[in-house]
Amino acid sequence: MLKKTERLTKQEFDTYFKTGRRVHGELLQLIYSPASQFHGAAVAGKKVSKKAVDRNKKRRQLYNALYQLKKDKDLQGVYICIAKPPAAAATYTELKTAIADTISRL
Repeated sequence: MLKKTERLTKQEFDTYFKTGRRVHGELLQLIYSPASQFHGAAVAGKKVSKKAVDRNKKRRQLYNALYQLKKDKDLQGVYICIAKPPAAAATYTELKTAIADTISRL
């Protein structure tokens, strides 16, 4: 899980959501903005699953995948991961691979 200082506030989220560069993948959409520090956010909406338990699980998996990639690749910038409906059936390793592939296309 990302540290609280590495997560985005609501105001920052809204700003980067509007101005960031979007890259689409099969399982998720990634919004990127350059910054001097790493910040991340994960979103799993009702299109992913109607059950809050399942949405929260996917959101936690996305946060953890971002955290692992940050540690491994020393990422800089703001990353917002938005899960798409096919992400509901994806495993954690598939999500992590999808995020890494999407980041590599930036």
